[in-house]
Parts: sequence; structure tokens; C-alpha cells
Amino acid sequence: LYVESNEIRGRVQLWSAERQVSQAIDAQAFCFGEYPHGRTLLCMANRAVNGGAATVMIVALSTDDRAAAAGPLSFASEAGGDFPVAIRVSARTGVVYTVTRYGFIFLNDCETGDPIY
Repeated sequence: LYVESNEIRGRVQLWSAERQVSQAIDAQAFCFGEYPHGRTLLCMANRAVNGGAATVMIVALSTDDRAAAAGPLSFASEAGGDFPVAIRVSARTGVVYTVTRYGFIFLNDCETGDPIY
């Protein structure tokens, strides 16, 4: 995490041992998780600069098609300085949990990325 133009930004560097290459991704929170049927997931949460769109991205790493899903994180208008600080996957429930700096918790479906209310 770092500050740029009074905004909290995040940058993750991923390394592929298989391909021997790295990739930088904009994300304030990320995690690897297991999902049923031997799937490994990479989950990232990011809130764009200047209160822009916030998303959770879920990528299945252990399948041939590298399936991906994305879903929104709907921040309240009064939470202008809020951003994701932690993200976790529950293989038991099939839910991605995202926690923010201000203590909000977002739940998204692992398969579709759709928010769960």
C-alpha cells in the first residue's frame, strides 16, 4: 500500500514459477484460497482512485481455462477514504469475504463474483 495524490493505492507483484515471469496488479487486498474440486483461487480487491469503481476479482488458477469472475464492492458515499484491507475465501461456503479499513464486510460468490446481501 502507498499514498499517491492523497489516495491509498495498492500494488501486488505476482510471480509465476511455471512461466518464470512476474506481473504487477493494482490491488489493495489479495489472497490465494482453495475451492472444492481442487481449484486454487486468486482473489483481489481494489478501490479505484478518486472514489471510482471498487471490485473484487476471482481467478481460478488451477484450471486450464483460467476462469475469472468479478463483482462490485459498493462503498457508502460517506466512506470516501475507505478501501479493502483483507480478503479471504471460504471453501466451505463458497464465499469471498472482503473487509475494509472502516470495518465494512462485503460478501461475494466465488463462482460468479455477485454480491451477497
